[in-house]
Amino acid sequence: MDKSVSKPRGVSIPVECYFLRGLAFAPNDPAVLSIYGTFLARIDRPKDALARMQEAEKLDPDNASLLYNVGLVLVTLGDYPRARDYAEKAY
Repeated sequence: MDKSVSKPRGVSIPVECYFLRGLAFAPNDPAVLSIYGTFLARIDRPKDALARMQEAEKLDPDNASLLYNVGLVLVTLGDYPRARDYAEKAY
């Protein structure tokens, strides 16, 4: 996904605005944080993605999908030892 997807054609509000609304409505929902983190990773904001995903992990530490995605972000950031740890946790 490229950065242009953050505001698809025909949509007047950027996609990120919907995530921010979700966080305002349910700030402690690990699903919102996790999905938002995945979105941030896909628009090439891995540091922001990792921060959101780590917030989600505190709330849902056994979520294998989340742990896997944290590992992917860590690979993007070049932190291979931690990425491996997350891969092992996920599986």
